Amino acid sequence: HMSLLRRAYFVAGTAEELGLHKLLPRDKFGEQLPLKWPQAGHSWRWPSSIPIVDLDKLETLLLKRIDRLPGGRSRIICTLDAAREEAGGYPGYVWDRAGKSVCTPWTFRQGDPFLSVALLEW
Repeated sequence: HMSLLRRAYFVAGTAEELGLHKLLPRDKFGEQLPLKWPQAGHSWRWPSSIPIVDLDKLETLLLKRIDRLPGGRSRIICTLDAAREEAGGYPGYVWDRAGKSVCTPWTFRQGDPFLSVALLEW
């Protein structure tokens, strides 16, 4: 799946603290709808209830919301960036490689929430 990854964030906190739960589609009663993979013959569409369709804007929104948390960006436990390289002898073919992770010292304690957000592009 590394070929789809642009960047991932592992954050000490919850989706609710970052307001990310509000971006997901909801039914007429306000209940969160699950995002589903498309069935054969159907394409996946970005839910219209999520106003951001550009990954750069979504990442900027995420970081602004992290900045508003107590401790700000120190709440980011790790980031993981994608790594790809063009295959020698196969022009136009790109192979995924192990990504680059940058982590800060962090100790998980029972009950501590954490959140992972992966920015995928396809």
